[in-house]
Amino acid sequence: MTFHIIGEASGMDDIHRVLRDRAEEIGASRMTLDEATGLPSGYSAKLLCNPPIKGLGKLSLGLMLQTLGLRLLVVEDPDATAAVAPLLPPKHASRDTRSKVNQDISLRPDIQAIVARRVREEMKAQSSRGGFASQRSKTPEQRQAQGRRGAMARWHGQRASNAAATGGPSE
Repeated sequence: MTFHIIGEASGMDDIHRVLRDRAEEIGASRMTLDEATGLPSGYSAKLLCNPPIKGLGKLSLGLMLQTLGLRLLVVEDPDATAAVAPLLPPKHASRDTRSKVNQDISLRPDIQAIVARRVREEMKAQSSRGGFASQRSKTPEQRQAQGRRGAMARWHGQRASNAAATGGPSE
């Protein structure tokens, strides 16, 4: 198997640039990338714009790499290693608990679908817990004010959509 080097990256900005360049190289629109990766509509545009609006995460990076036909290979930078070597203390041998990772797992679409579903479920659960935690930290007056603002926003949006449908004023 031979690899064609697409670009070089030493940070997230470089990874974003390489992904953007690859998408342009293969002529993939952002909407096409959204459909192929299974990411929400418009998400690829937010990931690949310059500067990025959204950051690449565990899920989105893997999906983008696979969809763009890319694979990350990590190589040692001898100059960087030499620069930081004196700053790093030796690692305690008994704490070394690295395990072998199956490299083919990221290539299997069935595994990726399961991971994507679990990530969505976990994110939904976390956001729900965050809402409850936010409400617990507020006083009753703060909760009431927030509810009032939400109701006004909903009613204002309803009036605007009704006005657009009937052609009348929104007030």
